[in-house]
Amino acid sequence: MSTDKSIPRVPDLHDPQPETAVTKEFETGTANDPDVGTDTDDPTTLTVDGEPVTVAPGSTIIDALQDLDDDIVSVDPGAEGVEDDADVPALCYYDRDGDCSDEIGPRSECRTCMVETEEHGLVPSCSFPAEDGLTVSTDTPDAEEARSVNLDLVLSNHNLRCTTCNGNGRCELQDAAISEGVDHPRYGVFDERDQYEPIDDTSSFIQIDRNKCILCNRCVDACNDVQVEGVLRIEGHGEDTRIGFQSDAETMHDSECVSCGHCATVCPTGSLTEKGIGGAATLPLPGFTQRNSIGKVIEHEDVETIDDTTAPNRGFEPGDPRAAKGKTGLARFASQAKRRAGDIAKDYGKKAFLAGEHTAESIAANTMPEGRLFDIASAVSDYRLSKIDKQETTCGFCAVGCRFEMWGKDGDSLGVVPVDDPDDAPANNFSTCVKGKFGHEFANSEQRVTEPLIRNDDGDLEPTSWEEALDYVAERFTEIQDDHGIDSLGCLASSKGSNEEAYLVQKFARQVLGTKNIDNCARLCHSSTVAALQQTLGYGAMTNRINEDIGEADAYLISGSNTTESHPVLATRIKQNVRDGADLVVFDPRKVGIAEHADQYTRTNPGYDVAWLNGLIRYIIEHDLHDEAFIERNTKNFEKIEEKVQAFTPEKVEELAGVSPEELASAAETLAEADSVVFGWAMGMTQQSHGTENLIAMADLALVLGQVGKPGAGLSPFRGQNNVQGGGGDMGTLPGSLPGYQNPADDEVGEKFADAWGERPPEEPGLKVPEMLAEAHAGNLRGMYVVGENPALSEPDIQHAAEALEDMEFLVVQDIFMTETADYADVVLPAATSPEKHGTFTNTERRIQRVRPTSEPPGEARQDWEITQALARRLGYDWDYDHPREVMDEINSLAPIYGGVTYDRLESGEEHGLQWPCWDEDHEGTPYLYDYDEGNFNFEDGKARFVPADGGHPGEIPDEEYPLTLTSGRVLYHWHTGQITRRVEGLMSHVGESFVEVHPETAEKLGIADGEYVRVESRRGDIVVKAQVTERVGPGTLFIPMHFAAGAVNKLTGETFDPTAGIPEYKVSSVRVEVLGPETDETVLRTPDAGGKQVRKRGAGDD
Repeated sequence: MSTDKSIPRVPDLHDPQPETAVTKEFETGTANDPDVGTDTDDPTTLTVDGEPVTVAPGSTIIDALQDLDDDIVSVDPGAEGVEDDADVPALCYYDRDGDCSDEIGPRSECRTCMVETEEHGLVPSCSFPAEDGLTVSTDTPDAEEARSVNLDLVLSNHNLRCTTCNGNGRCELQDAAISEGVDHPRYGVFDERDQYEPIDDTSSFIQIDRNKCILCNRCVDACNDVQVEGVLRIEGHGEDTRIGFQSDAETMHDSECVSCGHCATVCPTGSLTEKGIGGAATLPLPGFTQRNSIGKVIEHEDVETIDDTTAPNRGFEPGDPRAAKGKTGLARFASQAKRRAGDIAKDYGKKAFLAGEHTAESIAANTMPEGRLFDIASAVSDYRLSKIDKQETTCGFCAVGCRFEMWGKDGDSLGVVPVDDPDDAPANNFSTCVKGKFGHEFANSEQRVTEPLIRNDDGDLEPTSWEEALDYVAERFTEIQDDHGIDSLGCLASSKGSNEEAYLVQKFARQVLGTKNIDNCARLCHSSTVAALQQTLGYGAMTNRINEDIGEADAYLISGSNTTESHPVLATRIKQNVRDGADLVVFDPRKVGIAEHADQYTRTNPGYDVAWLNGLIRYIIEHDLHDEAFIERNTKNFEKIEEKVQAFTPEKVEELAGVSPEELASAAETLAEADSVVFGWAMGMTQQSHGTENLIAMADLALVLGQVGKPGAGLSPFRGQNNVQGGGGDMGTLPGSLPGYQNPADDEVGEKFADAWGERPPEEPGLKVPEMLAEAHAGNLRGMYVVGENPALSEPDIQHAAEALEDMEFLVVQDIFMTETADYADVVLPAATSPEKHGTFTNTERRIQRVRPTSEPPGEARQDWEITQALARRLGYDWDYDHPREVMDEINSLAPIYGGVTYDRLESGEEHGLQWPCWDEDHEGTPYLYDYDEGNFNFEDGKARFVPADGGHPGEIPDEEYPLTLTSGRVLYHWHTGQITRRVEGLMSHVGESFVEVHPETAEKLGIADGEYVRVESRRGDIVVKAQVTERVGPGTLFIPMHFAAGAVNKLTGETFDPTAGIPEYKVSSVRVEVLGPETDETVLRTPDAGGKQVRKRGAGDD
């Protein structure tokens, strides 16, 4: 190590940027970065190293450097941030040619990007404006000396144990040091182990090592300006300056961090790293870890998952007399012990490894120049990272369609990093949410189904071969249809699988089985959206785009969408835009997270949305705020809607929906005054007994305002599952719709499919999901093929669903886990999950995108398309697909809206994917379904239809016996029925069990204390959940999440359905609540409300 403390001459430098203290307090959503770049509306031209460069308004010198050839300079960030031939390293600057990165810095903190100008001398290129006529040199002696000095200053305050650093191989500081030829940093390095701060390891997902922090401020910007969460800050002064938390928490776990991972994504060193990927490029020796290198660690405490127990994290507090004796905490102890057993550095072994590692690193640090250590660390990382499988793919959680590069090794999913080119991630750039960033751990679970299972004569499921399982399924399906008719079987396709897999499931149902009974879980989420938009606009899909329209609207009306938790990346776009001046109006019974950012939040009565929507339309028409020209040019039946809304006076709206006349008028005027409006909703609007009417009214409102078919405007259903748009609708997994939403009763359509398949699909609509279960209960539907869905937990009144599954003669479940539904199966077929499969997903903006695997399915598990094809072949159909791309070729030949979609085209455009309709291979896709000027609505005359919306009362109204209203929904850390997220320890550490939100006024009346267990009861059943006393819900209203089997909300919901779409009314149920008595046995907390079927005799249900 160098001990040379001399300070070389550093010429004076000039930096005209306004000074903002790095520790300055700031409001959530802005890190108060100083303005940088030129203050002009015109391009400027400057000269860099003798080359003229013209840059856009608002540019800095570094923008001009980037416009030059990479042989001259490279300042791109990331694992390959500073190329070997780079002249100007830049550590506090982050630019990925995308709008998200524009929100991050620069702060000019590191000053490693110094260049020399003739006019101003030395300046930091990341923040100095690219003035017109400026002459810049990157390679003068003074510029090179300044960069070298500043880089050494950064290194002097940095722990340089690269071989054990989680960021090794992905560290921009390391790359800069290698690029600049650093051998001995002139000021030494931070190597005083007794002065190291402890590693903050309290988060399940993100590790903080402040000893490697260079105070570049990127993480603070990412947290506050990109994610708009307001968790991180830089705090302290002088030597005590460090990354901290705005809540004054001491650790990540105790902070308000939502684990989005943005901070780790942008960190240029190993200070903030993802645990899943952490260590992927370190020296592969036992004990050589970043934790051991520092030696002091604030530990994380594991929580239970459903891999540990069926009802995790539920129990009375220690000391409560109702707590179980003897075995209290046994499951938790076992789960923690299991995880700790995998940590090689523990007990006495830990001390040995620490001593050995410390000694080895110390010897290396004291006998080799730092430059040699950099080289060794780089060589280790190059080799180890070359062994990792990396594929650009599309997220398998919500329908935003985020894309990233997934890393896998030895069959396990490690984590994700941003794609190299932001155009390959059009929906998210580099942003992710907690599930997309860290939620893929479930794929590595030891509880995966890895071989086919058949229920034996004793009623137990036992392993078998694929041949026996497939033969048995084919035999039983054939027997059932021979005995009870073609339509005695039904198929349930998955919105989690790929388009190609969903297409084959509906083809299997219609061609192979010949049944008309095919549906999917979209029935339970947005079927009312599809029904409403088809009636009014023609297509049942989002009319616009995510970033370019939802992210750029002048105003929003959002209702029934917990956007920040259900679609967090999309929500960041809205939050950023609202921060920058857009208006946000939120109508919802619950003050959800997005409402915290609203200009107007109005609490509504659950179940009366048609009233306030029609009231808005009435106000707009009455005050001449409607777009008369658009209505005249592009719509029909305006007079009918004008007449219909007359009954919805402000007084009537207040009586029904609880919306005051003042709030109604304010919202109407805000929306009418905006140049562009996005109307966003999710299942809070759709899952009602009149959900279709709700969305008809929403569509009518958009048409009245003329907010369709233009930039920044449109109707935007925020769809839930990753492929619910494609697999849930586009692919024809609906009882009355063929692929591409074609009518099976249309002879021309039927003949087209007959030519391709060899036989015509059934013409009549089949049974919807709830109808299938009802017919199974009645003994008419004898068998089902369920692919990747979990009706035992997702259906309303799950006791009734369980009885139907129990009564079914033959049930085949194809899934990755033993779900609550698989507990009732006669055959379980082991499938693959998204990190293990090829195919495509279609996101909520109709964008078709590629999916690629980084690992093989475990054991004997197979991709779903392979299983369905094998079943078809067993039943006599010569399906012979070699790859999902061949399935897509068949889809584009039969579904006109996918007519131009091929795998090659998805990846050959300026940005990844294509938005349907894409009619042929010369068509570029369709960003806007309709046109403000020309109309082009999907009817023969091209005009939209106003359809009067009728309201009504919910299926249940509170009464003396059940006086409270229950609603349900999602939380940020879980997804759908929780079968995958409840297996991820980090997600469970955020929300580890079901709960009920209770308003303080209601809690006081009922004697409920925050944090205690209560019994919630409806006419269908009762569950026990933990109370959260909060003002998020209104008085008399409760909220319970949908993701848990222990505390399953669908034990309370009823079988009231929307008459048009068949969607259940999950959002309104009447309930009562009571505090648990002292006699309560703790076993009530440790017993799930769904699944857990113990014995089912082979052939159960047979006559």
